[in-house]
Amino acid sequence: MRTSRGAFPAFVAILALAVLEAVPFYTDWLWFEEVGYGAMFLRVLGLRGGLFLAVGLVSFLFLEVNLRAAAYTRPPDVFWELEEPLGLPSRVILEPLLRRALTPATVALALLFGLSASAEWQTLVAYQHAQPFGVQDPLFGRDVGFYVFRLPLWRRVLDWAFLLVGATLVATGVLYFLGRVLVLTARAPVTTTRARAHLLGLLA
Repeated sequence: MRTSRGAFPAFVAILALAVLEAVPFYTDWLWFEEVGYGAMFLRVLGLRGGLFLAVGLVSFLFLEVNLRAAAYTRPPDVFWELEEPLGLPSRVILEPLLRRALTPATVALALLFGLSASAEWQTLVAYQHAQPFGVQDPLFGRDVGFYVFRLPLWRRVLDWAFLLVGATLVATGVLYFLGRVLVLTARAPVTTTRARAHLLGLLA
């Protein structure tokens, strides 16, 4: 029952997004078909859809694994003594709310990553059809065509990976904090060995 409750808002969000995107896609399809470029439109649509699915799925899996690990980690009993000074609701109240919102939040973030990636279809096409210029740069000895056609895609991949890991790190830290696994004291943050290794692994 809890799983279905958490999945329903995610399903509604996906359905609403699909409806909003379907109208402009349909009008574009009619125009491209009218001018005789329907096949080109389908190719662009396939590239955008492929990027959306690939990046969205990888983002969802990465976020889901890390956030679920944080949400289902129980704090040591000694941390309960530090609960009152935080001024937060009881962990008993927060825990079910966080777990119920976990999947919808993960889906929403994955959708954003997927939509952002789908807009880079021209960068992917340029990478797939890269051509040499016959001129090498004097510093690294690479053909200039690498910087024009291939490097932009690698930069987009690195940007996506950086944002994904950064968002996951922040969300994981928040979940550990709200779950009392990460406690802020006057001297320094206190957490478990497992949570520390998890956060440092993402930070690295």
